[in-house]
Amino acid sequence: VLPTIVAATLLAQNADPNRLTVSFSDPARPGLLRVSLLQGSITVTAHSNRNIVITTVDPDGRSSSRRQTETVSQGLRRLDNNVTGLSVDEENNVMNVTTGSSNRSANLEILVPTRTNLKLNTVNGGVINVVGVEGDVEVNNDNGPVSLTDVSGSVVAHSTNSTVTV
Repeated sequence: VLPTIVAATLLAQNADPNRLTVSFSDPARPGLLRVSLLQGSITVTAHSNRNIVITTVDPDGRSSSRRQTETVSQGLRRLDNNVTGLSVDEENNVMNVTTGSSNRSANLEILVPTRTNLKLNTVNGGVINVVGVEGDVEVNNDNGPVSLTDVSGSVVAHSTNSTVTV
């Protein structure tokens, strides 16, 4: 019975190739979401579900097409986006979302559980927006603005060449 449930879950995730739904290994406690992009924007919004929903959006605001693969090994999950170079790893309630060294922009819209700790970083040509998150928030944007709205918890926010609004 279990393989059928897993297959149904993967099919549901692949219904929209631009959206990836993942969860922390222990959704009962707050997790840490780390996002590091070379180029692109990051928008994180809290929602009432326990899952994290990651949507890739092209620079014009449209969902970008992607193909994903999944490997499962002792609680570690890695999901690769071959179009933008997006990679998602989760282990021990720490989820890492990164891009390779490609020159492609990876604009991300991410829904997280309200109680989630965040560590967000982008370097070139992006905006970082966070809305409604309760937890420790650390944000660094080298070449773009940072905007944090309705957040609670400790905040460390930095932008080298633009504004920070909390």
